[in-house]
Order: sequence, then C-alpha cells, then structure tokens
Amino acid sequence: MTSQGKSADFSTQIAKAQTETEIVDFAEKTHGASNLDLPFFLIYQLDESGKSARLIKSVGLPSGTTSTPDSIDLENESQQTWPLAEVARAKKMKFVSDLERLWGPLICEPYPEALREAVI
Repeated sequence: MTSQGKSADFSTQIAKAQTETEIVDFAEKTHGASNLDLPFFLIYQLDESGKSARLIKSVGLPSGTTSTPDSIDLENESQQTWPLAEVARAKKMKFVSDLERLWGPLICEPYPEALREAVI
C-alpha cells in the first residue's frame, strides 16, 4: 500500500473515533506501528464556528512551531501553514508536496532526510 493509501486508511479508521481521547489514542497507536509510512500526525479540531482550528495532538513532530502551529485561523488562508480551510470546505483529503519549500527541512524520525509530502 502506498503512503497515500495508508493515509486514506488512517483517515477512514480515525473517523470512527467518537471522542478527542479516542482520536489521540488511535493516532499514537498507529504512529507506533506505522511510523515508517506515517512518520507524523497533526490533529486539529475545528471550533464550533468553523473559523479556526486548534492543535490537539502532534505525534512525531514538536508542537508550536511554524509547521505545527497551536492554532490556525481558517478565515485567513494567506497565513495558513496547512490548507485546512480548503480541506474543511471540500471535506476531502488533500495531497501537499514540497514541504521543504514551505518550512525548510522538516525532519521527522525515523528518516534522516527532510520529508517531502503529506496528506491532509
């Protein structure tokens, strides 16, 4: 299965979670078993208005950096690090490439080289 396929499978499985705790637990377990295919997870929760998203869990990357902000204003797409507003509107996953151009080298164990792509 490709990394995109594993990401899609992860999304399908995590969508079954009913609580924030279940989502975080699932991400942590999955990361431990699949970190070669899915080396990091950033889990954001939309607020009730759908205007902002709050980082509830970062697995594999430190939180609070330019690539892992604690919150994202979904109404100001020019200042977003990840295209979360687009994904929230479309309700579909999005493939993001050229991560190094966005943030410089994004290093995540177990890989010594910078990550190139992600799925949101």
